[in-house]
Amino acid sequence: MIHAWIVILCIGGLMHAARTFLPHDAEEHAIAGTALSFGFLLLVAFFAGKVFAALRLPRLTGYIVAGVLAGPSVLALTSRDMLRALGPVQGVAICLIALAAGGELNLKRMRPLLGIIRSMTLWVVAASALVCTSAVFALRPWLPFMQPYDAPEALALAAVIGVSLAAMSPAVVMGLLSETRADGPLSRTILGTVVAADLAVIVLFAVTASVAQAQLGGSADALQAALHVAWELFGSAGAGVGIGALLAVYLRKVGQGQGLFVLLVCLVVSEVGSRLALDPLIVALTAGLFMENVSEIETTQLIHDIEAASLPIYVVFFAVAGAALRLDVLARVAGPALALVIARTLSVWAGARLAARGARASPAVQRWAFTGFLPQAGLALALPLLYPKILPSGADEPAALVLGIVGINQLLMPVLLRIALMRSGEGARSESERDASATPARVARS
Repeated sequence: MIHAWIVILCIGGLMHAARTFLPHDAEEHAIAGTALSFGFLLLVAFFAGKVFAALRLPRLTGYIVAGVLAGPSVLALTSRDMLRALGPVQGVAICLIALAAGGELNLKRMRPLLGIIRSMTLWVVAASALVCTSAVFALRPWLPFMQPYDAPEALALAAVIGVSLAAMSPAVVMGLLSETRADGPLSRTILGTVVAADLAVIVLFAVTASVAQAQLGGSADALQAALHVAWELFGSAGAGVGIGALLAVYLRKVGQGQGLFVLLVCLVVSEVGSRLALDPLIVALTAGLFMENVSEIETTQLIHDIEAASLPIYVVFFAVAGAALRLDVLARVAGPALALVIARTLSVWAGARLAARGARASPAVQRWAFTGFLPQAGLALALPLLYPKILPSGADEPAALVLGIVGINQLLMPVLLRIALMRSGEGARSESERDASATPARVARS
């Protein structure tokens, strides 16, 4: 661990020195700055993950913390322009993780768990959305942006925030399942639920946003919002079937250079799909599901082949997520944000507990499943970016509140999930055990 610390300090010093050679106002150096920031975040986050692993903490948390410290809010070794330039990396990482996750979801194998997953999704999403909405409404005296609104308008705005806070993080869950090599009823239940829950949150957010726009005087109408949601869901699913069929044909007819071809496809999906208002997460997830459950392709070898190729992108993805956190914003809303973190945690715990007991799940699922629904990233970071389209004015402060809460959950909750996977007996407890129990069909290596 001491060697890792020395390497991190050396890399940080070199990055500081290298940045002095990049003029701040020179556009022609943008590519050099992007390459520099990618390499720096990759190295420093990778070694930070080693330090956290030695402390029996998730490597993923190490990646995020490294990004926070290197980001503009702390040491400023990476600028916000550099982070924006790394946007394609985030898109590719989401597609890779979702594609592998879809390939993991064998519906025949998961059929005994579908009732539990359905119950978990309903109870957890409903409980967290309702409790967080009520908590935001109750915290109106301490939220300045709520003051101009009367009770019905404030409730509509609180509902938008509450639904945003119901979002989970398939990426974090998949990353930790890979790191711990966890497999079993608990792991499969958590993975299936977080994927289904995020799809439910997308639909619920669209409905809530339409109501809020009408209540607050927004310009978009309900029909337009409904058409947008329908296109995002069904259009993305249809595109995913097409991508899955393309990958299946390639694997059947060519079968060489699979990892590189998958990276190329994910880049196209993330860049082109977003411009067509498609959700890259749904596209890639559907493609993986199609290959695993419809085509006759064996996805185990494919997932194994892209693991090594996806490692650098996976590390940089979470480092960028940490670097993008606005600690200055978090400080301004620290009190209400902490209260909402507690409210969300309690509601997720209660919803998961009730769902597991009602579905007569195993004791491990009843006790630990809620930890998989606490981390936030991805969708929870994207929804606040839509607030300016929903609110006629003053979208910055509600977005700052949500991003602050997501930041807290992003840093702390993966630790709880790792503890749950270890104590449930589904996770390998050491590096040697992880290597011995490693199956090719894991989400991404860490």
